[in-house]
Amino acid sequence: MNEVDKERLKNLISLRSNLFTVVIVLTTGVLGLFFVKLSKIMVAFLFLTGIYFDFLFLSNLLKINQDIEELLGRNMP
Repeated sequence: MNEVDKERLKNLISLRSNLFTVVIVLTTGVLGLFFVKLSKIMVAFLFLTGIYFDFLFLSNLLKINQDIEELLGRNMP
C-alpha cells in the first residue's frame, strides 16, 4: 500500500467516524421531537426534514464504507 492510499484510507475512516456521530445526533434529535411541545405541523416538518437528512447521511456512510472496502481489497495481496 503506497502513501497516497494510506492517507486516503485515514481520511475515509475519519470521515466515516464523523458521519456516524452526525447520524447518531440527528437521530436522537428527531426522536426528541416527540417530547417537545410544539405544534403538530412544526413537529411533522422537522421530523420529515430530520428523516431526510438521516437517510442522506446514512447513504453517504454506506458509500464511504464501500470505498474503504474497495481500497483495502485493491491493496490486499
